[in-house]
Amino acid sequence: MYAVEDPVVAEALGRERAVWCPGAELEQFRPLIGALRVSELAAEHVSVYSPGPAPADPDATALVRSAVTHLREDLQRNAASVAQSLDCSWDQLADLTVCIAPHLACRLDLPDTGEMVHVPVDAGIDWSSGTLYVRDTAALTRTSGVGRSIAARFPGSRREVALAWGAACDQAEKGRTAVQLSLADDQVRRDREAAEAE
Repeated sequence: MYAVEDPVVAEALGRERAVWCPGAELEQFRPLIGALRVSELAAEHVSVYSPGPAPADPDATALVRSAVTHLREDLQRNAASVAQSLDCSWDQLADLTVCIAPHLACRLDLPDTGEMVHVPVDAGIDWSSGTLYVRDTAALTRTSGVGRSIAARFPGSRREVALAWGAACDQAEKGRTAVQLSLADDQVRRDREAAEAE
């Protein structure tokens, strides 16, 4: 049986192996892992990859960067201790590049057997390259997709951050819609002025 830090990976591995789901964040139960003879699958045992081409998506990247800004503002205002628990820099989050990988998977090195297992996932982050992979853009705004991948960097507050991610994405999409409406209004005005000039 395995205890997995990342809930996205835990869900995927749980389709193939026994995964311990303690009902709350794993950090709260860490002292029990050894006593229960559960093998812990930590971040260093997991790597996300795309077996095929994974093109960068500039629009999705812009959305995520805007959402990170909203997430930071929200957490700093409403949950300062959660914001401070981030175990990387805010710049690392803001600099992620989104790539669409329809066959996205994680490679797991099982610590107890040395076996390598590959499981499909909807979202994952390769921190070494600064790449946020998603199977499709719908995973960007889901708390169960990118929300949980981002939240993995907030030990002890993963659930709260994943939920806050959904709200941050809503704000980012509202901002994008407002910009699109503004640009559309500008285009209508330019078309009207061009027609009047003729």
